Amino acid sequence: MKLLIKLLSITALILVSVRTLPAQVDSVKRVDRPTSPFTLASALLDPITLPASLDKDVERMLEQWYSGYGNSTGGRQQSGRYSSVSVPYTPDSTYIRMLNRMPSAMRFSYNPLVREAIELYLFKRRGLLSSMLSLSDLYFPEIEMTLDKSGLPMELRYLVIVESALNPKAISPAGAAGLWQLMLPTGKIYGLTVNSLVDERMDPVKSTEAACRFLKDLYRIYGDWWLALAAYNCGPGNVNRALKRTGTDRPNFWEIYRYLPNETRRYIPLFIGAYFAMHYHREYGILPRQLGRPLATDYYTANHRVTFDRISEITGLSTELISTFNPQFRRGIIPGNTTPYPVRLPLSAILKLDSAGSEVHSPELRVNFDGPASVATTRSTVRAKAQQEEQEEATEEEDAKPSSRRGKRITERQTTSTHAVTSGETLYSLAHKYGTTVEELRKNNNLRSDKLSVGQKIKITKAAKSTGSSSRSSKATKRGKKRRR
Repeated sequence: MKLLIKLLSITALILVSVRTLPAQVDSVKRVDRPTSPFTLASALLDPITLPASLDKDVERMLEQWYSGYGNSTGGRQQSGRYSSVSVPYTPDSTYIRMLNRMPSAMRFSYNPLVREAIELYLFKRRGLLSSMLSLSDLYFPEIEMTLDKSGLPMELRYLVIVESALNPKAISPAGAAGLWQLMLPTGKIYGLTVNSLVDERMDPVKSTEAACRFLKDLYRIYGDWWLALAAYNCGPGNVNRALKRTGTDRPNFWEIYRYLPNETRRYIPLFIGAYFAMHYHREYGILPRQLGRPLATDYYTANHRVTFDRISEITGLSTELISTFNPQFRRGIIPGNTTPYPVRLPLSAILKLDSAGSEVHSPELRVNFDGPASVATTRSTVRAKAQQEEQEEATEEEDAKPSSRRGKRITERQTTSTHAVTSGETLYSLAHKYGTTVEELRKNNNLRSDKLSVGQKIKITKAAKSTGSSSRSSKATKRGKKRRR
């Protein structure tokens, strides 16, 4: 009889758990349409996980702060403070009540997947959460300003935690890059420059602006933030195919869940969990890691080509730290000679650059004319060399003869001319045009920078050789050549 009672109680517990597992709880009210049991039961087979490299990437970023800009003692002492702890039992009603108190224009759902994501950040990845709280001081202010300017929900800033763990240099196996993990075609569609020197997908400011425009377009298409976020993660094509397979008029994210890629299935729960953990971190005893760094930074506009090495030489900052502030420059070269680029640096470094003035410039890349020449060019070169040799031989013969009053006299004099700068001209192009050097142009015109304005008068001074001779001697020479012919 006791055995029968135990079996009945176990059966009752299983039935209760099966009925509660698929239930979707909205942050305001219970959802009218229950989701398919397969949808949430799959959480048992597809648990919420984070990329294995995420912790390493964040730790590597923090090490750059310690070595270059921060207090090397503060953060390392805390490395083991927020280690993983056992997950205490918390009633679902507590998490639902806390979700309801969160300020949001988006309606949150609660289910076993969301619960697992919340506990992942709060208990299993406490150290990671502490690190991201610290890094958010650097990136969140500008992200929040851009979201506010774009009229988007402020909670969307937590997407960068799920996408890149606040690592602006993060590159996914699929090729997505930056804080917002934008693909190359998407980045170019929304106006980002990507070339050998610059990848603006890694620019925290410009990539945020592009991501906001992309999110606005997705919301116009779907009219639902959770579908828009799913499309942001896996592409509108995957979401559209999933919507077609549901067969309902207005499906929500949880109804298309089973038809989405595995990564996107985890995406929405992780986003809700990240927002929850970042919002309630103090209640769970998690504080930002003390990096001991000042956050007083500003932007220095580079209107010329300059390298990280040159900035490091003037300011004393390490090139690794400069790269951390400016991850969009791939090879440590800022091509400000083509387009002015803002460079984020500590205020103290900007003051040093301003005092240095034109000395910040790095030498411009020169065009190399070496390479295989055409047959015609080779022949003309050979012919020119032969003529030069003949002239040298003739000059040697004249020098061997005693000089006379009617002989040739070679004098060297300075020629000076004035050039009016036109659009697109630079000191280098003028130096190449007039056979002089950039240094000579700077010296002769008292220029402190390489920047030229249209209409500016530039004095061109160069040495020229002049040959003088009497008219009789010239005519006689000509007659002598005719006779020899």
